[in-house]
Amino acid sequence: MATDPRVEVITELREQTELLRKIVGLLVAAKTPGTTISSVDLDGQYGDPVVRAKDPKDWTGEPMKGRKFSECPAEYLEMLAERFDYFASKEEDAKKQKYNLLDAQRARSWAGRLRSGWTAPTRVVDETQTEPTW
Repeated sequence: MATDPRVEVITELREQTELLRKIVGLLVAAKTPGTTISSVDLDGQYGDPVVRAKDPKDWTGEPMKGRKFSECPAEYLEMLAERFDYFASKEEDAKKQKYNLLDAQRARSWAGRLRSGWTAPTRVVDETQTEPTW
């Protein structure tokens, strides 16, 4: 049975779009000085912070307040990183400035990771254990 050529074209376009998203994620991570996906320990205790402030003014999507960085769209995280950079540039307290810059790095690194196709690990339930493992 022949496949409709329109379906084949749409399938190919989706594959190409996914590939472009991965490339853009890697380019964004490489373009940001001192920030690469591996430069910030995203898998550590503090690597996936929760969005605590209201959304950036240019964000038109659904509210992200209360979500972890890994649960936000890459475009949102880029806006968040810019806002953290701005706050860091205005901060006089060196400690607060350091944390704003670190959060900007985390946001950019999560954006790069998400654009390169990262997905959250799934839970594995072992019938012999009482606790689920990851």
